[in-house]
Amino acid sequence: MAQSCTLKNLPIAPRLGMRKLRIRVVAPLALCITAAHAPIARAESFDLDCRMLSDDGQPKLSLPAEHYQIDRKNGEWCREKCDKVEVIHHDANEILTLVDTTFYGDRKLIEYRFYDNQIVENFGEGKSHAYERKYICTKQLFGGLQPYLAAEVQPIGMLRLEPKDFFTDSKGKKQGGMVGFEIAVDPSGTLKNCAIAQSSGNRELDDYTCTMVMQRLRVKPARDRAGNPIDGIYRNRIHWAMWD
Repeated sequence: MAQSCTLKNLPIAPRLGMRKLRIRVVAPLALCITAAHAPIARAESFDLDCRMLSDDGQPKLSLPAEHYQIDRKNGEWCREKCDKVEVIHHDANEILTLVDTTFYGDRKLIEYRFYDNQIVENFGEGKSHAYERKYICTKQLFGGLQPYLAAEVQPIGMLRLEPKDFFTDSKGKKQGGMVGFEIAVDPSGTLKNCAIAQSSGNRELDDYTCTMVMQRLRVKPARDRAGNPIDGIYRNRIHWAMWD
């Protein structure tokens, strides 16, 4: 089975002034889609948004994403904004070799693996200074190599949550928990609706989280490669935490 993950991050900077109250954002919500392998003998063209993996196999979210475009039909690929289009070195169906070259006596190899959606970069194989880097990627089909202009929904400024914003139930008791949410955003940057992607187990807290986010969050809309604003989805989760 192949798995692809989309990870989003929302900067939330609460100002805290109460001793027994804390609001914080945990690691970004990962939305993973698992699917069976599909035949890949046909020519494909696609975008890859890739995150470097750490030794434990988790994406390094502190590093920027790497962007690739691959056009199998014409045997070409490019990185970032497609300022330079290069030729696919070898197409072995399940593995595309993008780069296989020698740099000052060291072999440099970059491959895209269809079976696990990973870019793998090897350098200096067999040498003491050799290294291997792996990137987990999400893939979107497209029609040909184009300058990479797509932009995801981005927050404007900080979403501030105060201690007074902590949810209190009908009995006057403060409630905590983890809530994952998805916000639909139209081309004007307007928040259209909020859906719960990960419930805290408390329906009232889930609904309250959506209400707060819809009131406080301001975003820039997603954009296509032509730079036009388009519909988009913003995903994240908030941990409403308390301690004694």
